[in-house]
Amino acid sequence: MKLEGKETEYVWDVLRCLLAAGHDARANGEPFPLTAAGTLDGTAARQALDYVWEHREVIDLVLARSKDPTKRMLLRRWKEQALFGWFMLYEIEGEDALIGGLVQETSIWRVRAMSCPWEDMTAHLPLPLLFQGALLPVGNSVIADGIMAVHKVPHSPDAVQPLLDRFRLAKEHGTIRSSFPPYGASSSTHRTGVINKKKKGKRK
Repeated sequence: MKLEGKETEYVWDVLRCLLAAGHDARANGEPFPLTAAGTLDGTAARQALDYVWEHREVIDLVLARSKDPTKRMLLRRWKEQALFGWFMLYEIEGEDALIGGLVQETSIWRVRAMSCPWEDMTAHLPLPLLFQGALLPVGNSVIADGIMAVHKVPHSPDAVQPLLDRFRLAKEHGTIRSSFPPYGASSSTHRTGVINKKKKGKRK
């Protein structure tokens, strides 16, 4: 199901604040580029959010300006738990998408739509599709960060088949994830799939 009401408003407000902060930090104060129609340039917006997920200290700047406790909790959770990287969108089930990471991620996630259906976000292209972005916790659900630039999967059976097999097994075994751990319960390194992964140190 889609996010609704106040939940959606909070998410979009926080994403807009992060997008602006990411652009300011990345572009050294240059105005945000607009399209000929006066709307936000999608490529620049994607680059601004990517900068945020790769430089989590930018989130602290937004936290320092926010007084709303709900938005502050969202920002804290996203700073700790957001998974950023390349993903494969395998399948759309109603208003949810089934998505898995390409690099270190071994989980398949059930990701809720926000203000528009997944079919519109993916321009009704045939699945599977690739996209870069972040998966984010919202309550007990998972969402994507809202700026989608999807790509067709290259025709490379040796590379793609293991990913399709992983997805098939997750569906068969009922291991598709639909939520993140509670805030403070995980130690994420922010790249796709590295949740609760502890660094191994040498014993002295």
